[in-house]
Amino acid sequence: MIKLRKMRSEEFADYQAYFIEDYARDLQDNSGHDRETAIAIATLCLPAGVENERESLFCIMQQHTRVGYLWYRLSDDKNWAFINDFYVLPQYRSLGYGKLAINAMEQKLVAINVDEIRLRVAANNPRALKLYEHLGFNVSGYNMSKKLQL
Repeated sequence: MIKLRKMRSEEFADYQAYFIEDYARDLQDNSGHDRETAIAIATLCLPAGVENERESLFCIMQQHTRVGYLWYRLSDDKNWAFINDFYVLPQYRSLGYGKLAINAMEQKLVAINVDEIRLRVAANNPRALKLYEHLGFNVSGYNMSKKLQL
């Protein structure tokens, strides 16, 4: 049984370390940023901490074991949620935890009358794309970029 447990303040530093490294790598691979710029951007994207009215940070728990993280934010009108980060630790992948975690999030959102979930999938992450498509997500657009010579 998967449970989404609110992240505790003392867990935020571990999450922060993982997130900055992971998102910086994504920015380098998919947006062409150098490492220093990517780390700076990733650091700025983090929430101030675990207590935030519109953003929810969770540890994905299988009994007493943390198997991943989930971070989403509600829109201003609280009609939709955007998944900022969803991560299953490597040793727990392909065991169904991702699907169960998204289902648990959906239940939480339906309970507060949120009727849509949005997210972005990195171009180099076909595994995530496959999971989201399996869960009923549809492509609603494409993020594109072009580096200019200055």
